Amino acid sequence: MKILFVGNCTFTDDTDARVCNPFVPLKNALEAADVIVVSLRGSLTSRRASGLFQSEGQQLLSLKKLIPYTPIIVDYKNPQLLTLGERGLRDTERFLAKNGFIYNPQILRPLLYGTICMFHCIDADIADRLLDKLIPISLDTVSDCTLAFLRILKIYEAPLRTIIITLRIKPYSTNSLPPMVGAFCKILIESGADVVYVQARGCKPSRTCETYDGGMIIRGLGELIDCSPSTRLFGSKTSELCSVDTISKLYDRKIIRKRVINDCVVPRRV
Repeated sequence: MKILFVGNCTFTDDTDARVCNPFVPLKNALEAADVIVVSLRGSLTSRRASGLFQSEGQQLLSLKKLIPYTPIIVDYKNPQLLTLGERGLRDTERFLAKNGFIYNPQILRPLLYGTICMFHCIDADIADRLLDKLIPISLDTVSDCTLAFLRILKIYEAPLRTIIITLRIKPYSTNSLPPMVGAFCKILIESGADVVYVQARGCKPSRTCETYDGGMIIRGLGELIDCSPSTRLFGSKTSELCSVDTISKLYDRKIIRKRVINDCVVPRRV
């Protein structure tokens, strides 16, 4: 099975077809995958407050039309999800459920889909309002909560099962993961994880996929679609896709060139 991981996606509502259908340039890469994992930033809702980090979800619907028979897992619990409070959370979950996307509303229980077992974690230092929505992990010290989580990983190990951990951390400016994050990723692999997907806002993609002890560490895929206010000032010109073959344990990394349309950074070509 090939699982395709894409970078962060921050959507907005727009009338330009290139912004509403941003995944079209990636069609070949998307069709080659058996499962897609999308990392969402913001909420999916028709409510309006600040107007930032919000979309009615037309981009995800266009993705589903592009690959109607491919399962799409949406990792939606992000720091901007609660811009509208609990209403934004509920609206996002209703949208995902109504339109047939795969997501995990649970906190301690993983997402189980076929042979995939996925946990969603966050650095305890940035958890804030998401503290009761994700599994908080202390990266600088080994807390009792972290030790308990490592024991839980062992429980879910099974033949042919792929354990994936998404880990949201604070932004970093170097091409490599912060040492304590890199070390913890290795601990997760040693404890039974097959793939650790590290997500951070604004990082510049560089050598995003690496193997370790039979597992895979994915880091800093970048902003695949970015309609946030800081787009023009800080946006990187590229992002990356990482496809992981769960049988052969091999990966395929693709660089995505991007362009700016109506203050949104969207894919241009692979």
